[in-house]
Order: sequence, then C-alpha cells, then structure tokens
Amino acid sequence: MPDRTRIRLGARVGGGLVGLALFGGVVAAGTALPLPAVERTPPSALVTPEPTGQQRLCPGGLIGIGAGGSATATSFLGAAQRVSGTTTGQEPVASPLDASDVAAGDGGDGAPTVLTAPGTESGEPVLLAAAQSQSVSVGETVGFSASACAEPGSDSWLAAGSTEVGRTSILLLSNPSDVTATVDLEIFGEDGAISAPGSAGISIVAGAQRVIPLSGLAPDVASPVIHVQSTGGRVVAAIQSSIVRGLEPGGVELTGATAGPGLTQILPGLRVSAVADAEPAPTDPAAPVDPAAPTDPAAPTDPAAPTDPAAPVDPAAPVDPAEPAPEAPADGTPIDAEPEDDSAGADTDTALRVFVPGGRDATLTVGVRPEDGAAGTGLSFPYEAQAGQVTDIPFTEELGEGRYTVTVESSVPVVASARSSTGGGPTSMDLAWFAAPSGPVSGDALVAVPQGPDPRVHLVNLGGTDARAVLAPTSPAAGEATEVALDVPAGASVSIAVAAGTVYRLSSADSLFASVSFLGAGESSAFPVNPANPSASPLRVYP
Repeated sequence: MPDRTRIRLGARVGGGLVGLALFGGVVAAGTALPLPAVERTPPSALVTPEPTGQQRLCPGGLIGIGAGGSATATSFLGAAQRVSGTTTGQEPVASPLDASDVAAGDGGDGAPTVLTAPGTESGEPVLLAAAQSQSVSVGETVGFSASACAEPGSDSWLAAGSTEVGRTSILLLSNPSDVTATVDLEIFGEDGAISAPGSAGISIVAGAQRVIPLSGLAPDVASPVIHVQSTGGRVVAAIQSSIVRGLEPGGVELTGATAGPGLTQILPGLRVSAVADAEPAPTDPAAPVDPAAPTDPAAPTDPAAPTDPAAPVDPAAPVDPAEPAPEAPADGTPIDAEPEDDSAGADTDTALRVFVPGGRDATLTVGVRPEDGAAGTGLSFPYEAQAGQVTDIPFTEELGEGRYTVTVESSVPVVASARSSTGGGPTSMDLAWFAAPSGPVSGDALVAVPQGPDPRVHLVNLGGTDARAVLAPTSPAAGEATEVALDVPAGASVSIAVAAGTVYRLSSADSLFASVSFLGAGESSAFPVNPANPSASPLRVYP
C-alpha cells in the first residue's frame, strides 16, 4: 500500500476517533449538567355550582301487617310527629308521597312526606333538617320510634331487624324523584349471601313508596343486612323491625341507612338500660297453666315436689297419670325448667352487628367507651369476622346502665350497627338500633330533635385536638330550649340533654360524629346525624 494511502486512511480513522470522543463528552456533559425544566399548569377553573333544591324524605307512620284479616295486607298505625327547619327560618315545603302499598288504617294516613327547600338564599347555602317520631300501642306493635328524614341516594346499607319467629321486618323504599327508580337488593345473613327471587329490578314509580315484608325475601334470618342500589330515581330506604316474645310485645324501631363499608365505623350514643324487669311473669308459659296445681293433691303439702330435682325418678310418680314428669329425663331437662320458647331469642342483649363484604375475613378491634370517660376506660376486645357473613356480637362483659361510644376498627371495610333494649314501662319493652353516621359534620349543620323521652345529642371527637361545638335552637317549638356550648376533648365523646320538638344549629363543629337518642320507661330509639349535602361545594374543572 502506498504511503499516501496509508496516511489518508490513518487520518480518517483518527478523525472518527476524535468525533466519537467529542460525542461522548457532549453526552456526559448533558447528563451532568441540569437541563432547563419546562412546566405548564393545565388550564382549569374553580367552579361553584348553583345549588339545586334540597329534598328530605320522612318515612311516615309505623306500619302493621295483617289488616282486615289478610296475612299480607298492611296499614298505617297512625301518623308520625315531625319537626323540621331551615337556616332561613322558613319551613320547608311538605308534600305527601303515594303510599299505594299501605292502607290508611284506623289511625289515619301516615304516608311518607317529602320536604323541599332552596339550595341558596341571597347567595348563602341553605341548610335543611327534619326528623319524625311516633309512639304506638296497637296489638302486637308496641313501642317508640324516632328517625331522621333522609336525603335520597342511589346506594345505601341497612343493618337491623330479623325475620326469625316472633320478629317482623318491613323494608320501606321511597322514591321522591321525578323519574321511576329501579332497585336491586343484596341480602346477607349469618350464613352468607341470600338468593332471593324478586329482589332485583323492583320498580318504584316517581313519587311513590313500596313496602316489602323482608320475610318474603329472606325468611328465618336472625341478622339481615341489606344493600340497596337504585338506578334512575334516587330512593330513601328504611327498615321497620318489631318483636313479639310469646305474647308480650318486645318493641318497634324504624331504622335508616347506616354508613357504607369502611375501615372505621363510629356508633355514638349507645344507651344501655335495665331490662331485667321488662319481662313479667306472664311471659313464663308454665305460670298460668301449671298442670300440677289443680291436679296433684300432694303438691300443696309436699314442699319437695316442685323443687326436688329428683322428682322425675320418684317411684311414686308413674302411678299418677296426670304427672308429665317421666318425659323429662329423656332429654335431660329438669321438670321445673321453663318450656323452651322458640320466639324468646337473646335479642334483649346489647350487641354489635357487623357485616364483612368481599372475600377477605376481617380482624376487628371493638371498643366500647363510656361518654365523658377518661382515656383508657371502657372495654376493648379483638374479634375475627368471616367474609360475606353477618355476625351479631353480644357484649359478653356486662355494660352497666349508661351512655357509650362504640368504635370498630377493621382490617377490611365493614358495615356496622348496634342494638339495645329497655324495659320497665307500661308498654313492657322497647328496642333501639344505632346506625353509624355516614361521616363527621364540620362547620355548621342542622340537627332536628323530634318529640320523645329524654332526648340527647351525642358528639364524638376522633381528632387530635379539642373541639368546641355550639347548639343553638333555631325553632321556637320548645320555650325551654337554650343555646349550649360543648367542649369535646380529643379522642373523647360527650352528650347534652336537648329540648324535644326543636331544631338546633350545630356550629363550630370540627369533624365531629353525631347522633340523637331517646330513652324512657319502655321507650328507646336513636338515629345518626349525617353531614349536610355537599352538592354545592366548589369543583375544579379541567378542559
């Protein structure tokens, strides 16, 4: 190869190497030096929608089944008393729903009522609240019930009632909207999901209420939980539950929706009262028809006869043809034991109802803390709840009479409510279901307190700082109603007696969970205070 060719080739190779070196240096410098950042915020606008008219649906009077001799016919057992108010001082407009499934009955028309109010007044949001209550003593339906008038929605959970022997649960579905609602029900019990023909595609025309006995969909279920979903019109769901033990009424309650599935559920204002004297002697099936009293001449003179547990094997017993005792040893039951009553149940106990939706079991921590109690007081226990099933958890450690806050912390989302009973009044016993608020109330809210015994407002502060709340009456229904201020320590709960038949404005509430409860001789009820409608909150809109 000529020298000139070698020189040219070497120059080309050298130039290539130099170019590669320069390129590598540029790349290294580009990675080492910070590049200029170009940021651009996407265009958006903060828009506050014009609030539309508000609605609250009051479920109406309590309902009886079996009117006119028909096992399925329903009728109102009277009309509920209602209290309502707005922050403008004007009463909301009331209009009845068409309760086509229920007859008026002897107590008059107890049809549900829709309350409407404007969304704003002079540029300021309007708050609306209402509640109802009713005492009833008609046949086997005896007790007191109070419930809040609720805002319609498309998804709600009901955790109350039973369809076992002696228990009646009625599902109330109300559609206050202007279009037909189609409702699907998912029903769960202690054994899991319940396949119920007729539970899907329930049509509720605009401005009407449907009344559905739950026993027709889920018979003999001790612990039902119902998931209500609607399309088209938005509905309000509630469940009326009543109890009869033998021949004795055990109470009635009208329960609205509880909070949806969550890792934490708060149940404010659980009120526990004595029930020991609530079931008088007539509930003992043997008392009025004791066969030994008129037929056994030895009974009055033989003091050992009714008390000696050996009586069933007394050799003299077989010669007495009226003596039923020989059957007792066959099942090991002492002859002086009360006959088993399948309708007696154990639902006089204070208990927590928990449902675990989904496929994962829940590890629960249940806390029961007395109101105004110091930190660390009350009781706390773990519990394993099975997925897809409803569990009623009795509080095995006896709770004394008083007011409590129940908290449920779970490893997976759960639905919860609580039940208590009271006795001692002329109407024997009553029960109350305590649903969980859908969330805390912040800022200002209205709390409607209907007529009833010993009404109280309960507040729970889960925050890390103390909170101060003011309850000021906005309606003149009760002259004794006065403004009260409450200090709610961090992590604690308090309650205050309020005037029945009054609407209060709850101000300066810093994320407090709230409820209203009632308790008297043979009368008990409660309902949660849910946050105000947030539909007019500012929204950030992106193109």
